[in-house]
Amino acid sequence: MQMTLVRNVFLFSFAIVVLVLATLSQKPQCINSKLIEKITFSDQSYIFNCELQIPVPFSKDFSRAGRELESEMQSFEQWLSRYWKLGGPKYKVHISDKPIVTKVTNGQIQIWSQNFRSSWELQRNLLDENLKPQISNSILRNFVSDFYVRVWNQNMQRGYGNLSSFLSFRWWSAFQRLTIPDQLQFLTILSRSQELYIGQPESSFDQVVEIDKLIRVAADRNPVFNRFYQNLNRIGGLQPYHLKARFDYLIMNSQINSQSVAQLNSLQKTYPDKSFGLWDSKNVYHVLSRSYISASALKEISAHHYIWEICDDIQMQSLFNIAADVRKVLIVKNCDLNHSEIYSSYVSRGIKGFAARASKANFVLFDLPSLRSKKDVIHAEIKIFDLMLNRGQHSELLTNLGWHSVDHDLELNIYRTQSVVDSIESFRVLEN
Repeated sequence: MQMTLVRNVFLFSFAIVVLVLATLSQKPQCINSKLIEKITFSDQSYIFNCELQIPVPFSKDFSRAGRELESEMQSFEQWLSRYWKLGGPKYKVHISDKPIVTKVTNGQIQIWSQNFRSSWELQRNLLDENLKPQISNSILRNFVSDFYVRVWNQNMQRGYGNLSSFLSFRWWSAFQRLTIPDQLQFLTILSRSQELYIGQPESSFDQVVEIDKLIRVAADRNPVFNRFYQNLNRIGGLQPYHLKARFDYLIMNSQINSQSVAQLNSLQKTYPDKSFGLWDSKNVYHVLSRSYISASALKEISAHHYIWEICDDIQMQSLFNIAADVRKVLIVKNCDLNHSEIYSSYVSRGIKGFAARASKANFVLFDLPSLRSKKDVIHAEIKIFDLMLNRGQHSELLTNLGWHSVDHDLELNIYRTQSVVDSIESFRVLEN
């Protein structure tokens, strides 16, 4: 029995020694990168570049996804260094578990965890920051960064929907038509082109003109660029850029947050043949590709069904700022709706389904083309729900809009208008 005890103690001690040795021999958590200095994860754990040799607490987030990212980044940086000078590991990456538009400030890159895991957006922003000393034109720099990352990833990603991504996709299509020797030479020549060192035009579309000018000048000087230019012309890549975002259903609210994004993602799964978007006036969330688009990069944002959530009443004139090809506009005065449940009813059953599901929501459904035809008789400063609630005080205006009568659906507690021009199709206004 004593021998058994001694043996067990020995085995336990041996296991402890093996565990300690394994821990000591384990590589400290760090990232090998020519561009990244530090990564801070959403759980506030962090790692540094291995060259800094800074010990850190164990990071579960890095252990789950970091090694795969590190391998991908090392391969990408090694390939990239053939064409561009890399300025060293000086960029700090902050990962958020909440959906945010990527922000870059003084070498600090804030990125949504979903975009971080895809590598594409992180690579593009790192390259864009690295190229600042070499390319001052911001749109041109964004475009070049997007193009090289697109080539590296073999265009397996959708991109971001921003201006530079639209342009680089056209270049990618022309680039693919070159022979492999021409492709390699094209990437080398482009990275050394003096035309990249142009100044900063005033507007985004002026910068697009400069990008077109770059390839035209280079085509006259180099046979590879000339062949590329011909390919670009064949696919229509030299046509004017009309950047429009169109959706079947576009929901506009005051803020894009994790809850609304999750609900719209769920709605997209339910109706895969429809396109959905969220717009907070500054950014558009494209649900199908799960990517953000800066509204300022788009010439127009439109939808067949435009759903505008408001907390406070708005003036009628606000409706005339909506894109001309929008057909239906549903104004909903409610700040706490569950998008996936309530709007699923709207998609499947129209306004009756919405009214039944959102039984306490105040709303007005407009037919925008019909409303535009009566624009001259509308007092633009009148507020929408005030007009509906105080219909008696505005009877002359409503008559001018073509109203004959209003039918009350008692079951749904909504009103439907009988009119020559159905500018206001139905509404519900519950007095407070």
